[in-house]
Amino acid sequence: MKKNIVLLLLLIVFSMMFSGCNSEPKETNINNASNNENESISPTNQTQTKELPKLTDEPTKENKDNLYIFDNDSPTPYKEYIKGLKYLEENDSKSESYYMDHSADMVDITSNSLKAWDKELNKIYSLLIKKLSADDIEKLINEERLWIKERDKLVHDYKPKSKDDVDNAVKYNYWSFFATKNRTLELIHRYYSHDHDKSSALDAYRAVLRNEAKFFSINDSNNVNKEDYLIDGLFNTSDENQPKLHFTVVDMDGDSEPEVVVERFYDGGSENGVVLHYEDGTVYGYLYGAQGIYEIKKDGSYSYSGGDGDGYAKIQFFGLINKYTFLSFHDDGGYQINNVPSTDAEFDNFSEAQKQKENVNWYEVNEDTIASKVEAK
Repeated sequence: MKKNIVLLLLLIVFSMMFSGCNSEPKETNINNASNNENESISPTNQTQTKELPKLTDEPTKENKDNLYIFDNDSPTPYKEYIKGLKYLEENDSKSESYYMDHSADMVDITSNSLKAWDKELNKIYSLLIKKLSADDIEKLINEERLWIKERDKLVHDYKPKSKDDVDNAVKYNYWSFFATKNRTLELIHRYYSHDHDKSSALDAYRAVLRNEAKFFSINDSNNVNKEDYLIDGLFNTSDENQPKLHFTVVDMDGDSEPEVVVERFYDGGSENGVVLHYEDGTVYGYLYGAQGIYEIKKDGSYSYSGGDGDGYAKIQFFGLINKYTFLSFHDDGGYQINNVPSTDAEFDNFSEAQKQKENVNWYEVNEDTIASKVEAK
C-alpha cells in the first residue's frame, strides 16, 4: 500500500511537471518578446499556424533521404515507432534551413517543428512512465529537470530582445526544437529493448568494412542521414593521393559490446572518421570531424578539441542519435571535471591520468586485418 501511495504521488508530480508549457519552451512570439527568463513564451501570431504534414506511406521526392526510413533489414518495434514519426520530416527539413532564412515565415516553420516534437516528447514520457517503478519515476523526473536546465542554457542567448528580433526568434525556436527532438529520440530508444548480439555485430562490421553492405550514416552537422557504403561512399579512396583508411575495435560506450571506429589517416595524423555501432540488425555510423574524437583509449574514452573547448569524453548510443558524456572540459571560462567546476591543477592531474591510459591499436583496412582483428575476444 505504501509503495502504491508513493507511486501515485510521483505520478501526480510527474503530470504537473510535464504538462503544457512547463516541459518545453514555447515558440517565440516576436511581437511579445521579453527579457523575463521565467516568462512563458507563446506561439507566434505573425501568421496563422500552418497545419503539419499528414502521415504518408512513402517519403516525398524532396525527402528521399528521410531520417526515419530503414531499408534492407527486418522491422523491430523501435524502428516501427520511428517510422511513425515520418510525418514530421517535411517541416523539419524546412527548419534545417534556419541559418539561411531569418524571416517571419521561418519563425512559423521552426515553431511548427518545436510544437510537433514537444507533443511527441510528452507522448513517449506517458508511455515510458507506465514501465517504470516508483524509484525509476523519481529518477526520470530528476533527469528531466537537469535536461530542462541544459536546454534553457542552450537557447538562453537567443531569446528575442524586441518584437523585430526575428533573427533570434528563429534561432530560439530552432535550437529548442533540436534539443527536444534529440531528447524524444533518446527516450524512444530507452523505451524499447534492443538486440546487441555480439556475433551478429561482428559479422555486420566485417561486411561494412569489406564494402559488402551499407551502414546507416548519421551526420549531426547537417542532419543528413542515409544508408551508405563505407568505401567510395562515405570515404573516397579511388584517388591514390587520398588518405588511407584504418580502423580499431573498441567498446566505446562501456556496455561490453564492441564498436568499430574507422578514420582517414595520413602521415602524422588523422582526419574525419565514423563510429560504427550495431543494434537490431543495423550498423549505425556516427560521423565526426578532425579533432572531434582522437587519442581513443582502450576503455573507450577519448580526447576532443574544438571552438567550444577541449577535454576528454565518452560516447553513448541511442539508435538515431548519440550523446557525449564529458569527463572533463576546458575553455576560457574555466575547468570542469565530470560537470563539476575544478581548478586548473585538478584538471591537469585528471588530464595526466587520462594520458597514461593505453591507446587503442589501429589497423589498415584490408582483408587480412578485417579477418583477424574483427573477431570475438
